Amino acid sequence: MLQYKVEIKYLKGAPIVLAQFKDEADARAFINTKMENDIAMRQSVTYTLLELGEELETFDTSGKTTVTTTGDSSGVSGGKSSTQNFRPNPLQTNLRPSGMPPSSFKNEDDKDKK
Repeated sequence: MLQYKVEIKYLKGAPIVLAQFKDEADARAFINTKMENDIAMRQSVTYTLLELGEELETFDTSGKTTVTTTGDSSGVSGGKSSTQNFRPNPLQTNLRPSGMPPSSFKNEDDKDKK
């Protein structure tokens, strides 16, 4: 009975089952060879290792791996995590009243001063 499946997921689209294995070690070796090829081709792909339909581990070609154990929803994430920080600036960059458009005319007075 083949109990391990390897799925591939591109950025867009549904996951596709690539192969089925008896041993977990064979499945991991298959994923490693596929990831080396994808990294060389600079493709952004995610591989998922499934045991009897449940996710064991997710491999990403960007170098991040996410481990999910069977029966537990907690995951361990490796690699850098990015957070977004939004800090609004209280001052506008152009200090003028909100209803006043920018002037398209040059001041004649400035020419006379020079």
